[in-house]
Amino acid sequence: MNYLLTLLITYLGLFVGVLLAIISPEELPNRNHFKIIKYILLSSIILLFIFQMLSINYIFSIIAFVFLLYYILSKNKYNDFFLYCLLGFAFFYASKDFNTFLVQSALIITLGIPTGTLIRDKLVKKHWKYSVYEILKLGIYVILAFVLPYVL
Repeated sequence: MNYLLTLLITYLGLFVGVLLAIISPEELPNRNHFKIIKYILLSSIILLFIFQMLSINYIFSIIAFVFLLYYILSKNKYNDFFLYCLLGFAFFYASKDFNTFLVQSALIITLGIPTGTLIRDKLVKKHWKYSVYEILKLGIYVILAFVLPYVL
C-alpha cells in the first residue's frame, strides 16, 4: 500500500510542474534554469540507481549510465518518455531498501516539477489540456513501477 501511494505521489510532481507554469507564466522565460535543475536531479537519480545496482547487477548499471549520457547529449523528442521508463525501474529497485526508497522518491517528485514546467513551456501556445495529455503519456512510469513487483 505504501509503495503504490508513494508511486502516485511521486507522479504528481509532473502535475505540480504544469500547475506552476500555469500560475506563474513569468517564470517560463527562465527555461535554462529548469533544464539545469532537471539535469542535476536526473544525474543524482541515475547515480543513486547505479550505486544501488552495482551490488545487484552490473548490466543495469552500465545501461543506466549509457542512458544518462544519451539523455544529456541527444535532442530526441521522446527523451522524457525514456526517462520515465528508467525512473520506473529506479523506483522499483529503490523500494528494496527503505532509506534509498525515501531519497529516490524525493528526487523523483522534485524532478517532476521542472519536467512538468518544461512540458508546459513547450506547449505554451496550446491549451493547458495538451500539457496534461503529455504528462499522461509519461504514466508509463506508474505502470512500469506498479507491474515490476509482480513480474520480477
